[in-house]
Amino acid sequence: MAKPKLSMSALMSESRRANEPLLVTKRYKGLSLSEVEEKLRKVEGHEEAVILDQNMRVIAAYSGENGRGSHSVSVPGHVFGFQGITITHNHPSGRYGWGGTFSPSDIEAFAHKNVKSVRAVLSGERTTYALSVTRGVHSPSVLAAKKKITELASDINRFCGEGGLLKSNFNQNKKRFDKSGFSRERSNRAAWQVTTGIVHGRIAEGMKPLESLGVVYYRRKR
Repeated sequence: MAKPKLSMSALMSESRRANEPLLVTKRYKGLSLSEVEEKLRKVEGHEEAVILDQNMRVIAAYSGENGRGSHSVSVPGHVFGFQGITITHNHPSGRYGWGGTFSPSDIEAFAHKNVKSVRAVLSGERTTYALSVTRGVHSPSVLAAKKKITELASDINRFCGEGGLLKSNFNQNKKRFDKSGFSRERSNRAAWQVTTGIVHGRIAEGMKPLESLGVVYYRRKR
């Protein structure tokens, strides 16, 4: 049976639905931040993001496992209309078994004027990364800092993107571990840890001068 033709508006609507994250708020409703992140650490194979309001109550949650081959998760634009939100999400074990620090899109999300904090927990590990505001989310100094953070996101994107240094750095480290007699899996994992550690260092270096303006970046293990 031939498929009926769709109008342009219908095609655009269908395309948007294909890219929409799956709404999974019920999984996290009523949980505290620590309880949410404990649950996120157990998610494997895809990302899930949970949004909490300024009173730290869960208002929405989304999954990248939408049945269409997606693994990363996006947060719909309307969520950024809430003032003082915290966005926490998991970084599942990656291609080489390690989630790593923030992506450029994570940093861009934090740069939005209404976002108080963006957090990432590593699946299967006790590591938490955070970008946070330490004073009023709309204070002049914080808004000034967030303009700089947009520039930092662009810098990290150049490093991680096509033609950036991340891939060549990984390959160099992998060769070094291969020569040390590591198995292929162990070599990949070790090289990825070193490389994502460099990304962490670049973010930390870029954020350090902005601490006096009321924004911080940290990594904690427990």
